[in-house]
Amino acid sequence: ALLLAFVVSVAATPAVIRLAGRYGFVARPKADRWHSRPTPLLGGIALYLGVTLSILAFGTLGREMLGVLIGGTLIFVLGLVDDVLQIKPSTKFLGQILASCVVLYAGLGFDLIPNPFLRLFLTILWIVGITNAFNLLDNMDGLSAGVAAISAMTTFIFSLVQGLPEISLLSLAVLGACLGFLIFNFNPARVFMGDCGSLFLGFTLAC
Repeated sequence: ALLLAFVVSVAATPAVIRLAGRYGFVARPKADRWHSRPTPLLGGIALYLGVTLSILAFGTLGREMLGVLIGGTLIFVLGLVDDVLQIKPSTKFLGQILASCVVLYAGLGFDLIPNPFLRLFLTILWIVGITNAFNLLDNMDGLSAGVAAISAMTTFIFSLVQGLPEISLLSLAVLGACLGFLIFNFNPARVFMGDCGSLFLGFTLAC
């Protein structure tokens, strides 16, 4: 799973770089970014493909895993639309809540508190919060993907110790995709993941 996600990410990222450059999907230098030249966006496409194909190839598609895949696809499409068309923050926020509700419907959520409404609120707060945290981290070369890789490795070790194979698989898929992407994203970055990548990574790790 780790190797497949890595290979897909490494293979897809150069194609995304060419595609983004050809059609003008680039990030221009700004005060809140560290790059000094226009840099292709949409690297999140490679991350999404790496993670998703790895899970489809090696995972058991139970209800919870399907919820993560469907919710992750929704959040990826939301970020992709934002990268291309620049949608309003309120629209992005509503889309994130919708993707969180897909995960809730699939059976994932906090179960430490007896009150069902509080559990629902905390689950949505957690998923939306972590999703946006990784989106905010995506302002320096390699930062968001690097933190995601470290988080995925930590989650993998924990899930391995606890005997949770589905979480182990998901963690390895994220780790492999991030490692492949980082080859092109370290300073000076040849590609940025864009919102489609940072939102997808944050959402998947939150799940």
